[in-house]
Amino acid sequence: MKRIYAVIDCNNFFVSCERVFRPELENRPVIILSNNDGCAVSRSNEAKPLIAMGAPLFKHRAELERAGGVWLSANFQLYGDMSRRVMSILDNACPEVEPYSVDEAFLQIGNLGIDDYTQWSRDLRQRILDWTGLPVSVGIAPTKTLAKAAVERAKKDETSANVLDFTDESIRAKQLQQLPLDDIWGVGRRLAPKLRAYGLRTAADVRDVDSKWLAQLYNIHGQRLVDELNGVDCYGAEVTFNQPPKRNITASRSFGQQLRAINQLEPAVANFIARAAAKARRHQRLATTLSLYLVAGTNAQRKTLQVSCKLDEPTSDTGLLITQVQQLLTQAHQQGLHYKKAGINLGGLVPEMAAQQQLDSELDDERYSQRQQLMRTIDGLNQRWGKGAADFAVQHTSEDWRSRRRLKSQAYTTSWAQIQKLT
Repeated sequence: MKRIYAVIDCNNFFVSCERVFRPELENRPVIILSNNDGCAVSRSNEAKPLIAMGAPLFKHRAELERAGGVWLSANFQLYGDMSRRVMSILDNACPEVEPYSVDEAFLQIGNLGIDDYTQWSRDLRQRILDWTGLPVSVGIAPTKTLAKAAVERAKKDETSANVLDFTDESIRAKQLQQLPLDDIWGVGRRLAPKLRAYGLRTAADVRDVDSKWLAQLYNIHGQRLVDELNGVDCYGAEVTFNQPPKRNITASRSFGQQLRAINQLEPAVANFIARAAAKARRHQRLATTLSLYLVAGTNAQRKTLQVSCKLDEPTSDTGLLITQVQQLLTQAHQQGLHYKKAGINLGGLVPEMAAQQQLDSELDDERYSQRQQLMRTIDGLNQRWGKGAADFAVQHTSEDWRSRRRLKSQAYTTSWAQIQKLT
């Protein structure tokens, strides 16, 4: 099987989604803010010189205002829907598609009979732009590491028109000389300083080192990194097409305001449980342990409270887990503290088929089947009608915990009441 990888990466995805419905934002510095409207999580090209990724808005607000900048709350409902539209186009273009993140996917295109990868990429890019309004970059290469390198360079090289084909070795050699260490897939914050200490600065430098030497520095992944940059496919379907099963699932969030009362915290942890349990069911996993943590105070005087328990039997039942987490909350909560964040963890995940249910009678077996059907029904309703279509009552007893998103755009694609009106 001939393996040629294409990486499709949406440019400045969150910002681009907003610009589809607000064209007046084109050519202006635009940033999308994190929960509670705190830090930059997406930036337009015009905003990147003005504010770093993850930087707090208040430190750069004056500079952004002088440049005519715009900042918006994150609208994850909109971004998720736009992501599904892009992935649907990719599914029609290629039989092997693996989403890598909300705005990026690997395609295996080696056996599609493509004569000109650059033209194929440009056609696909134009189709996505025509059908969704979203600009994307495309990188083509014989390995995943090179494909990621190609798409990174395609974003930054203005002569590439957002498409680069690294199956052309002359193009690949030139572009790798311009790709910094930090932009190489698999080189993180810990490895990059080590490589710089040895005089390495670019992807071309890493490509030319002795792979066995880098393996000693960075275990087997170092050797694979060098081989991949030299066009040797080391990962194949291993990295993205066959992900290892999850061992735990975490859900957490900072609150929109500091909370004190336990009845303000209950709906927050119930929502975290609902989110994590639904994810466990999608992966056909059951939790054997449950943990809860609460964070109180300021950064200078921070206090973290944590409790956990072993579940009586493996489960992904939202109702049962909510009951259990409420008991943990009663144990952890301390009067007089001001809580700013909470989180839960479903641990010790086991496959549904491997779990041994502790059922004492036919009645228990019947109730267990009914509960499974209830969870499937809830998941089906939420998938069809949107998140929150079917919930447990405790999830809505208070809204005090929810993050502040005072500058959020409308649900242009998922709400009839907020659909864009053309004039």
